[in-house]
Amino acid sequence: KGYFDGSSIDIIYLQYIYMNIICIHVQTFVQVHNTHCIQHQRNQEHYLPTS
Repeated sequence: KGYFDGSSIDIIYLQYIYMNIICIHVQTFVQVHNTHCIQHQRNQEHYLPTS
């Protein structure tokens, strides 16, 4: 049996240990996503994607 049982203290420890790493990866993803070129849509001169 492993040491992780899913209790609140286990989750808090994991957040403390890995939060900085997760933040760095998210920031990198956002930076890459925000700097990539958006391709022109055929037959749609004024296209604005909405979500």
